[in-house]
Amino acid sequence: MATAVKSESDLEAATKGCDYPFLIGFGNNLPGGSKTSCTPYSRIGRKANDAGSEFSWICRTNYFRPAGGAVFDDLGLIGHNPETGDTCFWAIPINGRAPFADAGTDLTITGRQIPVPGTPQDRDYRPGRPFWKTITEISNGRCLYCHDSDAFIHSPAVHNQLGADGTGFAGVVPSKPKGPYHAVSAAKLNAKASASNKTWNNATVVTAPAAEPCTECHRIADRQTCQVFVPDAVNSKRATTPDKYYQTWYPYSKWMPYHDPRKIRQKYAKKKDWDNAFFAAVKQIADCCVTSPAADCKMTAIALKSPSRGCCRNPETTVAFYTAAQSCPSSCLFGIDDCPDAPSNVCCAYTDAEYPDAVFFDTFYDDYCRDDLLGAPTDNGACIVNNERICCEMSDEKGDVFFDYKTRQDCVHRLAGSETTNADCSAARTACCVTDEDHFQISVRDCYDLGGVPNLTHPNACDADFESVCCRGVDDDQYYQTYRSLCQQPGASVVALDAGTCPTQTFTPDQPTHPSCLPSGSLCAQAFNPENTPCCSGTCPSGTYAECPPSMPDGGCDM
Repeated sequence: MATAVKSESDLEAATKGCDYPFLIGFGNNLPGGSKTSCTPYSRIGRKANDAGSEFSWICRTNYFRPAGGAVFDDLGLIGHNPETGDTCFWAIPINGRAPFADAGTDLTITGRQIPVPGTPQDRDYRPGRPFWKTITEISNGRCLYCHDSDAFIHSPAVHNQLGADGTGFAGVVPSKPKGPYHAVSAAKLNAKASASNKTWNNATVVTAPAAEPCTECHRIADRQTCQVFVPDAVNSKRATTPDKYYQTWYPYSKWMPYHDPRKIRQKYAKKKDWDNAFFAAVKQIADCCVTSPAADCKMTAIALKSPSRGCCRNPETTVAFYTAAQSCPSSCLFGIDDCPDAPSNVCCAYTDAEYPDAVFFDTFYDDYCRDDLLGAPTDNGACIVNNERICCEMSDEKGDVFFDYKTRQDCVHRLAGSETTNADCSAARTACCVTDEDHFQISVRDCYDLGGVPNLTHPNACDADFESVCCRGVDDDQYYQTYRSLCQQPGASVVALDAGTCPTQTFTPDQPTHPSCLPSGSLCAQAFNPENTPCCSGTCPSGTYAECPPSMPDGGCDM
């Protein structure tokens, strides 16, 4: 059942939130100090230029604002060339004054007056500051901390934005999840950034074989994708929003491998089927997304240039073959990940145009190394030494110092840092962070920033999340074995493993209670009503935004 949000009170009353919240924390954005990530009326757009670059932007409403308005609290713009990987980010100062607040600076914008960056209209937009963030402000924006796997982040909130014609997502946000990727002027941005914000060099990505069910169609990088987006997508943790509605029932609680719950249900009829397909990959990724990855983890570099030959993969069947770029159909994914018939991998010595005075060592296909990077195969030991994670000491123009774990070559060449002892990186170690509401793996430093208590001992609560348990589901007719963190659907329960296996008997599950009909005002069109529940009074009118009509004179189901 879906209910239209027409007023602030609708959001306040929806204590469980919405089905597709934005994966970003807006803070206390409702009267009375409460918060939600379900604010409506944000806008997403896309354009391409003649050179083939794609531009996508989002105008966010961080507070409830009337329908049909053009007042926004935030604006982000990304430009990406899918052939070269060149990527640029623009942003504005985020408005922090709520429409119901009496104090604070109003930084709202109107979507009808957006100046071109660098023009007089930009520079003189407000007294004392331009419309867009300055290059120094952008350098400290940590854009590649969240946009770590590729240029564009795809989530249910993005994919379920309605187009101007009232239809659902149809590629508004570009998708090149296996293509080349890097920030333009990364070296200059890192040089300008404060010591703790030097994140403009590319992340590394998980390529461990056991993780392939989750990495065949897109990359999983070792920053926010590892820490936030993966746990959110598989519903092992909800770290980005206070809204809980969308984790209540399968398949709405998952947003991989599809953003559409109906497609998930079609391929994985029951939660047990989804768990059986992905639980081992989820565990492997968790083992790789830590300061000291497990021995069977393989962390590799993102392609800086488009390959002339690579892996062409059908995203539905996951069948892949090695071919020339022009021979890969547009409906398939093309990149430098592993293929059955691909040439052997080599340790490649190559140069990066951003850092012309250094030589870098990463593992790539032999022909990608020679033909596209113009590099040369070398001894594998060079890749091992240069990609070892070390404690890196970084400093900025103000003389501030920051310690974090980086690969040796990133530390020395891309971040102008120096190797130091592991003791200096004690705050960068991965810990099990325990807060008042939850627990999750994150750095000691970030845990303290969230008001949590880091636990570095084992076993701990995070270890328990990946204990094998027997799960008594609510939408299945039998028990099945999975991890504790994946057996958390409301109504599910963990039962004891009998000699290492689940009980063989079946049971009658407790069925979730769905309304027999939708009350007046509920959005009843199929886009908002996947269960096709009828209206309590009359039929669902045609149209995407159709609402159930008022109840009959005797009160009907609204009584």
